[in-house]
Amino acid sequence: MTGRVDAARIAIIARIEKLQTLPGLRPEERQAIEDALGGLRFLEREEARFNAEAERRAVEESLEKLRSVGHTIQ
Repeated sequence: MTGRVDAARIAIIARIEKLQTLPGLRPEERQAIEDALGGLRFLEREEARFNAEAERRAVEESLEKLRSVGHTIQ
């Protein structure tokens, strides 16, 4: 998903640059851009949270497997 968020951010920045060359940016478009950037920040936070949770689960599963075979190693 990171690639898609980056691509969206690049597209939004390109749009901002294009709008700066036009007179009279409408408040609705400025708000839409801010909303889109806020949505991207939300997605980035959610992806980071998801990745951290997936890593935590992988560590817990590994520990559980080690515990289950631990008695055979001693």
